[in-house]
Order: sequence, then C-alpha cells, then structure tokens
Amino acid sequence: MTALLGLRTRLLLARLAGTVPLGDAETRLPGLLTAGVNLVVLRCAPGDDVESAWRRLNAKIGTQVLLAHDLLGAIGDLVVGSATGPVERPHRHALVGRRVRDARFLKTDADFLLLGPARPGSKLLTEAVRLGPEAVWFAACGVDDAPALLAAGARRLLLEEPTPEQAAAVAGQVKAAWEADSGELVRRAFS
Repeated sequence: MTALLGLRTRLLLARLAGTVPLGDAETRLPGLLTAGVNLVVLRCAPGDDVESAWRRLNAKIGTQVLLAHDLLGAIGDLVVGSATGPVERPHRHALVGRRVRDARFLKTDADFLLLGPARPGSKLLTEAVRLGPEAVWFAACGVDDAPALLAAGARRLLLEEPTPEQAAAVAGQVKAAWEADSGELVRRAFS
C-alpha cells in the first residue's frame, strides 16, 4: 500500500535541503537525492524558463524530493521569497518559504524559513531554536559549520550548492542529531 503525503507533511519530515542552480538541476539532482537531500531549492536567474524546468523535474523526481524555486510568480508547489516582500502562492495548496537573515523576521506568514547564513550563538539561531520543533526552518550553512549548528539546536540544514559527498556527510550528522533527540524523548517519557 502506498500512502500519499501532503506537501506540509513532506516538509515537516524534511531534514536536509540544498540549493542548486536551475541550469544544473537535471545533472546534479540524482546525486543529491542519493545522498539524502529532502528539499532542493532551485536558484533561478533572469530569463530562466522556470515553469517548463519545474514541470520536467517534478515529473521526473517530484515524488522523491521537494522542489522549491525562488522565482516569484512562476508555477510550483514551494516558492521562496525574501523575508519581507510579498509572495503570492502559485496555487492554493502551494507552500511559501522565506529567506531570513534577521531574528526580527522569524515570526512570519511563511510555511517554512531558510535562515542564514546561520551561526552558532547568533540571535537568529537562538531565536529559531526557541520556536520549537513545529516551526519548519532550515539553517543555511557550509559543510564545515554543520556540526556546530546541530550542537546549537538546529535540526534542519540548508547546504548551498553541495556535492553529493558533502550532502551525504551532513545527512549522517543530521540523522544522528534527530536520533539523539528521539532517544532523549523516550528516556524522559519512561523515567
């Protein structure tokens, strides 16, 4: 039996995201999927034919990964805008994400947030951790920064244009952090 999951549920289950230039997506996505990336944010440039690329990629791998893009007004299921600018949903079931660099913009109308760059000890990260697990946010970082962000409480990471090897290394770290959290919750429940 196959259970269909809605976009919101799939987003809640996502742990590792990566950005990819739209022009490189078809060649780079298979390796990132194998490495454990759950959400791919397609970086668009002026003149990119986002709608046909999104349709092609979504038909090919849309059941394996969430595809977002940052070209406002184009078709898609997940659209990423700036922290404060208007973002219209391409359709009524679409989810809107926002790039946030300042803790003042954490409380927003967005369905998910891309924080960053995030730094351990920063007000942005500290305030995001306080939002709790029901808030869906990804801390943008480089591969070398991932362990420190996970230690500071981030549980979803966004890697900027990672290689499959980099994504796989970080995916293992993210998985270990989630498993440690689960073990702690079980210990608390039965103690």
